[in-house]
Amino acid sequence: MSGFIGVDVSGLKELQTKLSKLPKAVHETATRAGADEVVKFMRSYPAEKYVSRQSAYGVAFFTAKQRRYFFWALKEGIINTPYQRTNTLKDNWVIIGQGLDEMVVNQTPYAGLVMGDGSQNRMHQKIGWKTVEARLKENGQRIAKAIQQAADRAIRKLGL
Repeated sequence: MSGFIGVDVSGLKELQTKLSKLPKAVHETATRAGADEVVKFMRSYPAEKYVSRQSAYGVAFFTAKQRRYFFWALKEGIINTPYQRTNTLKDNWVIIGQGLDEMVVNQTPYAGLVMGDGSQNRMHQKIGWKTVEARLKENGQRIAKAIQQAADRAIRKLGL
């Protein structure tokens, strides 16, 4: 499975250049604010929507073995229908590192299949899951605003 997803919050080049000219404390405060904002919007799920495997992949099962396992697991209670969201993916968005080395990550084993750039499967795409890159692009202004506001507060606090 394609797992680990990471987002380097320092990726906003224009803001990074401006922040690098400020004291380290301001830079770190702003970086944390950006990371916090990324975690907030990454934790939102798309609306629940049923998409059949048939419509996503053209077949319900790829192999007879897969079909047998599905019905066996359903009978044993390993698989439940209808599917109930566990929120595991949402709850696993965290910030690792400190200061200028912070990174927003999700180490859920299947994160890449659900939201990964280049590794997202068709089922999740049809359900409405957006890739990490798409989520960052659509929320870029929101991240920039959070970073700018945090930097302004830190500058005022330092009396600069």
